[in-house]
Amino acid sequence: MRHFFLISILTTLFCSTVLLTSPYIARENDSRLYARIVNDQAERPWSEFIAPKWNGAEHYAETETPYFRDHLAGIFFLPTIFAKLGMNGMQATYVCSLLYKTLTLFFFFLWLRQYVSTEIAGLIVLGLQLNPQSMNYTLRANHEALLLLFMVFGIWANNTKRYSLAIMACVGSYLTKGLPGLILAGILALETVWHHRKLLWPSLRFVSTLLIVVGISYAYEQWFKNVTGYSFFEKYISTQIMGRSVEGAKQVSFFVVMLKSLGYYSSRILSYALPWTIGIFAIKKFKPTDKPIWQSCLCVVVPYVVFFSLFNRTASRYIYPAFYFAMIIGLLALLRIKHLPNWLKPKHIAITNMVTYVVLFAGSLISNWNNYLEFKE
Repeated sequence: MRHFFLISILTTLFCSTVLLTSPYIARENDSRLYARIVNDQAERPWSEFIAPKWNGAEHYAETETPYFRDHLAGIFFLPTIFAKLGMNGMQATYVCSLLYKTLTLFFFFLWLRQYVSTEIAGLIVLGLQLNPQSMNYTLRANHEALLLLFMVFGIWANNTKRYSLAIMACVGSYLTKGLPGLILAGILALETVWHHRKLLWPSLRFVSTLLIVVGISYAYEQWFKNVTGYSFFEKYISTQIMGRSVEGAKQVSFFVVMLKSLGYYSSRILSYALPWTIGIFAIKKFKPTDKPIWQSCLCVVVPYVVFFSLFNRTASRYIYPAFYFAMIIGLLALLRIKHLPNWLKPKHIAITNMVTYVVLFAGSLISNWNNYLEFKE
């Protein structure tokens, strides 16, 4: 496994090198914005990292200040390090996205391998790549890739009783996505209670995580104020929680808003995770040893759908991590229908995974090759 992990990292480095020599620019607005922010952050001192600037795109969300207060700055941390070390600032975010994807697939494999054979785990990871959501997000620079990495890393750490790492994953998720990132803390607590029928320690870890987040938030707010003279969370809550998310509840009842959003996300879970969600028709094929996997998957999918159904504003990207865990349920059921052929060995599956990774990368790169002509500065 170490051998294939090393090859995976080398594959990522190869793709990153190709990316850095290309004029790649994503079509999607947030990715282009984040690339510009990182490029600007690379020229500023670390003491001002807490306060990224819109860099000419203030009209996108606010005009009161030049400072980016839509999300916490965690998403910019690693790309900024790379950019300060000399990497092209406009490409650093995309390179990080590739790295996040590689690590995500690796931790999916490690988590699944606890309960199923190497062949089954490898085929599920391959299936996770062969999905429209994975293909669409191969080269983006926004939150989804890092958020998914923290999600699967946290679940792996929780299942292997590495609870300190699980708490670190929750903190990373929060610094990446803010309030929605805290869903991970609840998921890990729910997962442990369901798996082990224990309430005390999961509850204590959940409360401890929230207390750590409160402390980090206080320090974040003070640092931001010291640098800019403005409050971060005042604008963040106004924009992300009150201003956008529940605005529809003013015109219609909360129940109607929730029902509409619940229908939206439920349909997206089933359709955007195709073709693998077709496997729900084969769930009777699950083995008793599969129980921890599908339980963990439901602990991700259900809270994501329910949480975002509370708000009027809907977008499929909000529940991006949930798509992958819905796919795992379907893929596992499909792979239990009959025995795998003898020729399907772990090394064949690993090589196929790497080739798929490179092909998806190349496809994303080529499909956007001329896109830079429209957006180059």
